[in-house]
Amino acid sequence: MKKLILMAAASFSITAICQNQKKGSEKYLTDASQKEASKFTKELNEAVYKQLAFDDKTAFKDVDRGFIAPLINNGDIKDVISATKMNFMQNKEAPATVNPSLWRHAQLVNRGGLYKVIDNIYQVRGQDLVNLSIIETNNGIILFDIEYSPETLAKSIELYEKNRGKRPLKAVSFLTAMQTILEELTVYLKQDLPLLKTFPVAAFH
Repeated sequence: MKKLILMAAASFSITAICQNQKKGSEKYLTDASQKEASKFTKELNEAVYKQLAFDDKTAFKDVDRGFIAPLINNGDIKDVISATKMNFMQNKEAPATVNPSLWRHAQLVNRGGLYKVIDNIYQVRGQDLVNLSIIETNNGIILFDIEYSPETLAKSIELYEKNRGKRPLKAVSFLTAMQTILEELTVYLKQDLPLLKTFPVAAFH
């Protein structure tokens, strides 16, 4: 039940962020100008600094391991996504309203670009709300968990091919329900994405 509540809250937050971007907001309000933290919240968040080793920056070095190239246009796609606006927490101290550990976590996960995970496995991170994983095989590639829109997927593929070369697509793996998979593939295959046009699933049209 707690997981469902957290997922719903995350979904609501993401929706609010996207709506805020579409309205043309220049920045996110993450300070007291939005709502000042209560005394109770301040005390709890201040206590976290004493519980965890915030001076240890090892994780920030580890998270950039395997970095190859930055996102195209910093991940921004007009009328689709503003990756730069979603990085509002970078190089800033956590406001009193936010748990500093969660703020630090957001700084760590909001990294964008093409990364090498291990030999033959690459990821495009930060272009969408999910990371696109590309698995290289002897005769092509497998896309694992493709992104939420054809536009972000196209940019991720462009970034990968720019640095790793063009390879035929052999399979697409999803982490969603089967009905959603079929609907999503049908939509994507109708887009002007050359790589997906090589994928033998014409029956989905």
